Amino acid sequence: MEDFSIWRKVIGWAILWYTSYRFVKRFNSTKCPEYSCRIITVIHAIIITVINCKLLFFSGTWPFDMLGLPNNPIEIDVISVSLGYFFYDFIWCLHYNTEGPIMLIHHMISIVTMSISLWMGVSGVEVLATIFGSEISTIFLDLRWFIKYHKMHDTTVGITNDILFVLLFVGFRIFLGGYLAYCELLSPAPIIMKLGGSCMYLVNCVFLFQVLSFARYKAKKLLFKQPSKPTFTTSEKESKPEMNGHTNGNAAGDMANGVRYRSTTEAK
Repeated sequence: MEDFSIWRKVIGWAILWYTSYRFVKRFNSTKCPEYSCRIITVIHAIIITVINCKLLFFSGTWPFDMLGLPNNPIEIDVISVSLGYFFYDFIWCLHYNTEGPIMLIHHMISIVTMSISLWMGVSGVEVLATIFGSEISTIFLDLRWFIKYHKMHDTTVGITNDILFVLLFVGFRIFLGGYLAYCELLSPAPIIMKLGGSCMYLVNCVFLFQVLSFARYKAKKLLFKQPSKPTFTTSEKESKPEMNGHTNGNAAGDMANGVRYRSTTEAK
């Protein structure tokens, strides 16, 4: 009965996130669907980042030492909120076909790992730590999309946001995330949770190459005053609109045009 109650919460949160999206979309009917979806993404990222920060660093819990322990009720509730969100967002991505295989794999690993944590009743601390590290950079990634949408990407606000995004991504997802994955491997956590954590870190390493390519592109643009966009062919522009997902296979160009390289454990 308790397991059923947990999954009922997850389903309820998924429905609530979708309902919130429909509500927001109603007030943005003249904009593309991704605009409303990203608003929901930012709301989730901010809420989860604040809650997890308090739980992990200000409530007597230290995520690098307390791994593989039984979940407490608060951890279950917070994981349920995020799992419900990821179910909603994964279905949204499939419906609008905005994401490439790496992002879809990232979402699937996130969903499976959180589901296993709830099912087995353990490793809530490391799951919340992973979500925290992902969503704190997702906030600035999605803010960048809005900045780009409103043509403010070359302003001081846009440049500052880009710098913060890159620093937070590398600092939290790569350095602290790598240390967390190492600690997880040495912990008494179930092997399936160790495997999930390792897979998530490998996906973040793939994203790292895209982020570094983006950072290199932005640095060149600022230092050498390159054009604000990478060059596309006419056929590419016509076949793949800029505001709906991937515009081409170039990582730097995709990041510069607001493509949704997000986050769990990443974000749109």
